[in-house]
Amino acid sequence: MKIAILGAGSAGILTTGCILKDFKDKNIECEVVHIFDPSIPILGVGESTTSEVTFAIGQAFDFTFATEAKQLNSTTKYGTHYINWRKKDIIFPFQTGYHAVHFDAKDFAKMGLEKLKKLYPNYKLLKQNWKNENANQYDYVIDCRGRPDNFEDYKECNLILNSALVYDDPNPSDFGFTRHIAHKYGWMFVIPLQHRTSHGFLFNDIFCSEREAQNELIRITNATDIDRQNFRKFPLKPYYCKKTIDGKMLKNGNRAVFFEPMSANSLYMATKNVQILLEYINGEITQDEANQLCILNYRAVEDLINLIYHGGSIYENDFWNWAKTRATNNLNQTDVLKRYVA
Repeated sequence: MKIAILGAGSAGILTTGCILKDFKDKNIECEVVHIFDPSIPILGVGESTTSEVTFAIGQAFDFTFATEAKQLNSTTKYGTHYINWRKKDIIFPFQTGYHAVHFDAKDFAKMGLEKLKKLYPNYKLLKQNWKNENANQYDYVIDCRGRPDNFEDYKECNLILNSALVYDDPNPSDFGFTRHIAHKYGWMFVIPLQHRTSHGFLFNDIFCSEREAQNELIRITNATDIDRQNFRKFPLKPYYCKKTIDGKMLKNGNRAVFFEPMSANSLYMATKNVQILLEYINGEITQDEANQLCILNYRAVEDLINLIYHGGSIYENDFWNWAKTRATNNLNQTDVLKRYVA
């Protein structure tokens, strides 16, 4: 068997490691060719994970966070701390005995590429642009190249936010939780790392201009007017692929699904997808069964995001009134309120 994996962001690196580890454990002969364009930069945003992701990284890359955390500038995560979402703060901790990590995406890519070459003799790296006509050389192609250019084969979701400003405070921090801080235009994630603190100011540009977002980000962080030039803006268009698996063409990471990054959902969904892709490749489930499982996972995360917004925040304004209404309408189109809300 011969598999191509496209992309070297966090999802691409993680997918490659998990595929190789599974084949090694099951003694499956397979050449895994990892292809990415080195001219495309890695975003370099601080990553927050779940315990499933942390376990997968440890297994696939023979990586011990207790002794090797400095390689990723990582810190230990015990859960998610929601601030200003309700009158009292909410902490969603992991179960006793479980933990996750925060890490620097660029450091993870560097570590991952080094470990893949060291651990897996059937791993081959090609630093070049992918050409679709080369697909016939492989039994399967797993596309992890990030946001798609065309959304014809995707469902575009009616979530709340559509824009983000990322600010990296050069001061390190370690407070044990990913922070989700509600503000008057949306919310902000705060990720503690050994060499900096990553802030993601998320908002909807219908209710808040980029300048207003910058002003609010400066107000609630250690940023200054001088730092404005270093703020990075990203779109937050939410979507998921209608067919994650289409014959030999498979998708993962942001090529398959993207929601606003509440509760570290991005790499969580990538890890869940890898398990499903492997079951499909190994002939344990059909294409239709695999796609149904993927969509169930996507919708579960979408429901979680809407449930958080459904209760609003401490702020009473046009944005939050609209957000609560939209989230409630979204939930009413599923049976999630009947299942989880008394």
